[in-house]
Amino acid sequence: MITLTDLAGTVELGYGTPYLLSLGIPPSLTPLVWLAGPLSGLIIQPVVGVFSDTLDWNMGRRRPFILIGALLTVLSMYMVAYAKELAHWIVVRILDSQADGLDHNVKVWTIVFAIVGFYCLDFSINAVQASCRSLIMDIPPTDQQETCNAWSGWMNNLGSVVGFFAGNLNLIAFEHSGKHLEGVQETSSRNSEDL
Repeated sequence: MITLTDLAGTVELGYGTPYLLSLGIPPSLTPLVWLAGPLSGLIIQPVVGVFSDTLDWNMGRRRPFILIGALLTVLSMYMVAYAKELAHWIVVRILDSQADGLDHNVKVWTIVFAIVGFYCLDFSINAVQASCRSLIMDIPPTDQQETCNAWSGWMNNLGSVVGFFAGNLNLIAFEHSGKHLEGVQETSSRNSEDL
């Protein structure tokens, strides 16, 4: 879980600003979006720590926060990735915007969804990471905690490295290469029929 949250956070950090700018967010607002990381660490980690210390569920004190945080991480990633589509749906279906103001309203709602998505992503990642770190201190015996922390740090760094490489993948090229292969298969089957 630690590796996956770091992967998501690294993709966000490495490729977030160009993505935000492509959505139409003014460059002067991007620092306010990146304020989400420090704010979430300042607020969420102590809050999750205090609440999880007092929680007494069958699945444990930390696991509910890990599961809920992971779910919110996935949902917020979708919110960021599909901000423009969500904005268009809200403007057309719910707000019933007319054609003359459609583009402006979609742009405004896209920016809102992207910023809210980035904040939710940072806050949920911090909830998962705080719970995972606490779980490392709760479960293993004292003499194994140092080793567990070392593995946690290694997994954090692995997620960061994979995240930077994953964020650099050109997924559109993969999609087109699949279509190209389908065309090659169709052409080769036609050529073999001609023989």
